[in-house]
Amino acid sequence: MIAQIELTYDSLPKVKELITDPANYAILKRVFGARCPELDASEYSWRCEVMLDSIDMQTLTDLGLRFEVHKIKGTMAVQALVPPTSPAMPAQATTVYVQVPHIGLLMIREVQLEENCCTDRLQKMLDDGWMILCVCPPNAQRRPDYILGRAKKED
Repeated sequence: MIAQIELTYDSLPKVKELITDPANYAILKRVFGARCPELDASEYSWRCEVMLDSIDMQTLTDLGLRFEVHKIKGTMAVQALVPPTSPAMPAQATTVYVQVPHIGLLMIREVQLEENCCTDRLQKMLDDGWMILCVCPPNAQRRPDYILGRAKKED
């Protein structure tokens, strides 16, 4: 997983502390590359937003640095999905699309739409070998719609 992260404001004092130790500075230099603050910098108004993999994110966590994930590679930024709110425009319901790639999707040979599906019906279909491919939240109905799939029709 590769993600775009930004260090939180409360991490900056920790960065100041870490760059004074040569071993920790070498780790930060490896993780941040050219964006790493210099050892002799007198002013630390450093804001860093970089793309890191999960190993580098774990390294930062081990060093005690906190960060916010802004975007995961291959997905849409979360902030782009949420409309801005103002007193003139109250918050509205937001639909979020999440894509989870999986090799099991390649084995799907049969697809079925279940509209306004109750829990008992859904459980029976799951017991019969169907898998949930998509849940469509209801707008003006009580129960969601489901798109189900399975590898092959059972006899």
